[in-house]
Amino acid sequence: MNSKAVKILLEVLGAVVVSAVLSFIPQEALPFVVDLAIIPLIFVALRRGLVWGCIASTLFGVIHMFIHPSGAGYFMVPFHDSVMAYGFVGVAGFFARNTVRTAFNARTSSTTLNVVTASLIATFVSYGMHAIGTAIGAPSLFSADKVALAQGFFGFGMSFVVTLVVTLVFLVTPIYVKRSLYIPKGTRFLSRREQSHLLND
Repeated sequence: MNSKAVKILLEVLGAVVVSAVLSFIPQEALPFVVDLAIIPLIFVALRRGLVWGCIASTLFGVIHMFIHPSGAGYFMVPFHDSVMAYGFVGVAGFFARNTVRTAFNARTSSTTLNVVTASLIATFVSYGMHAIGTAIGAPSLFSADKVALAQGFFGFGMSFVVTLVVTLVFLVTPIYVKRSLYIPKGTRFLSRREQSHLLND
């Protein structure tokens, strides 16, 4: 494995570790849940692309399934609530090339649009999988259970909105403060000429 791959792997593992730490921040006092763990996963996907983003997200999803078990014995509940919910966060990597290139060319509005779109899609898909996991785990869809499930989906909606807002604050701010954070050295999204220009700045 070459040094470039090692650096990327370390960055991916770093994002997974940070996500794991963030997942333990207590939020019992809040009327909703802010999923802080997805922020490092979206960030690394926007820097490194779809493949590495999915590796980071899926790895964290598997780890999350064990450190935050759910479903009371139903495998499909933690599978959707952890592996699928976080694994799909890596789709943010679809926007990596445009994010890196627009950041490099100082096209702030375009970079912001890419980051916002990637965050919106990743967060929406993630919460959708969480909701599916909750639906699978519901004992039934009748009477009191149906009411509880509806309340659960309303809570998901609130948590989704708040999580998206917090995620955008953390991911959009660097574009205006230090956009180079979105331009990793040796990135494949820039040509050699652009890379040399980047190193000389």
